[in-house]
Amino acid sequence: MSERSTKAEAMFGSGFSCAQAVLTNYADLFGLDRETALRIAGAMGGGVGRSGGPCGALCGALLLVGMKFGQVREGDKESKARCYDVAKDVIDRFRSSLGKIDCRDILGCDIGTPEGRAVAKEKGLLTTVCPRAVVEACRIAEEVLGL
Repeated sequence: MSERSTKAEAMFGSGFSCAQAVLTNYADLFGLDRETALRIAGAMGGGVGRSGGPCGALCGALLLVGMKFGQVREGDKESKARCYDVAKDVIDRFRSSLGKIDCRDILGCDIGTPEGRAVAKEKGLLTTVCPRAVVEACRIAEEVLGL
């Protein structure tokens, strides 16, 4: 496990979302300050705004893909295509590692509901499954993006 992924895991454990933990621990590599990174990823946790959708840790890794490969010039179809290709690779690797990509499927409950949060707390999912997702998202981002 890398130093950055260890810090991301600790950051998640201290109360930041999985997306914030992933993005923020690599933000400096892209000239992004900590506070801005925290704000950018702020709505992505819990499967994007606690909707149970794509895992926030995965979203954090995908934000890093955009930081490195995102299209910045109008009409630059090559950059756009490359960014999508790299994003798909990250998604496929994350799915291969965790079995699923959506928060509700990874956890087996919907933390967007009080009942789902109670189940997650009772089963310790936020201290076992989620940290693993954060570390995996970091590992995959480091591998695919050469971070």
